[in-house]
Amino acid sequence: MTQPWRDSVADLAGLLADYHGANLHAVAARGSVARGTAVIGVSDIDLVALLHEDLGAVPLDLAVDRDITVGAETVTLTQAEFSHGQRGPWLQFALGFSGCSIRRPDVVAGVPEPVLGNHAVAHLKAAPKWLDRWRDPFEQSGDPQIRRKICQWLAKRITRAMFEAIMVDLNAYSSNIYPCAKATTACFPEHAAALWQAADLAVAPTDDLARMLGMVEPLDLVLRQLHQRRRGAV
Repeated sequence: MTQPWRDSVADLAGLLADYHGANLHAVAARGSVARGTAVIGVSDIDLVALLHEDLGAVPLDLAVDRDITVGAETVTLTQAEFSHGQRGPWLQFALGFSGCSIRRPDVVAGVPEPVLGNHAVAHLKAAPKWLDRWRDPFEQSGDPQIRRKICQWLAKRITRAMFEAIMVDLNAYSSNIYPCAKATTACFPEHAAALWQAADLAVAPTDDLARMLGMVEPLDLVLRQLHQRRRGAV
């Protein structure tokens, strides 16, 4: 893990330790930061916090301000949920594919080798929820920075969800924006313009509603149909 991510991750792990105290079992990082491919201004820090007992929710978003502002999201669950719960297979796959332990014990060393399957689907599984929830906070916010953050959040989910719809058939996995967009435009050429726009907005987000709608509207129904198809296949 490279700088500035290493120090930010260490600070976030410290915040989680302060918040949970002795209930915190371990902390791991997943995604581009763990892989060493994170891009400043684009990538977020994705952490997994394992608890001994479920004593309530951790704040969803933490931020550390060093030379840059780093966004972070933490998935919090108990050891039992990680081993046997509904989210466990996806998180074990994600950590096995690109994870590193931050706070001992080393939970990443204990996860099985990642095997591609429906358990690796994360964003497409929740597509109707995030398609329905982005517009109100976007329109209600008068802060361009918050609007751009919502745009980036949505554009990443659209790009990755579209890829999740085809990744098992392709026998290929990635969460990086460009490979996902390249594969999906090849499989859905009729939606190539909107898919490339989503990839562009994931890197250079906008606070303009018209540009957001130009990305979302051509893909909204497609994503909902792919979501239904995936549910039928499970």
